[in-house]
Amino acid sequence: MKLKTGRLDDLLGHLLRRAFLRGQREFSEAYRHVDITPLSYSALELIHNNPGLSHQTLCKNLGVAKSILTTALKTLKAKEYINQVPSTQDGRMVGYHLSEEGAAWFNSISGMISIAEDKMSQDFTNEELSTLKNLLTRLTKGS
Repeated sequence: MKLKTGRLDDLLGHLLRRAFLRGQREFSEAYRHVDITPLSYSALELIHNNPGLSHQTLCKNLGVAKSILTTALKTLKAKEYINQVPSTQDGRMVGYHLSEEGAAWFNSISGMISIAEDKMSQDFTNEELSTLKNLLTRLTKGS
């Protein structure tokens, strides 16, 4: 039975929320045998590509509150996949780095993201997907 959705299917926020939830499901399916969340994966991707990132910079780039990132990183720290190294510019701050073991583990699982991405984008042409990514990038510039 097709529901009458009223204005929901015309609301950008509603459609983005549904797309986000689909992305979460596809990620969970692709990583079903790996102990990682989408947020932890994103943090690891940023740390891997930008060693020494501060907690504040990670939060800003991931669009999450400090307490949420702290919770997401707790498991990664417990497994010793990431290290906190004092900042050379400000001794009160620390930067995150992947440990040797963390880098090896992340490299071994990072390719699996293609499975989720391929499922999410399977109904789009390359041109449509490029346009969608450009539009979403523009939409998120203010966050």
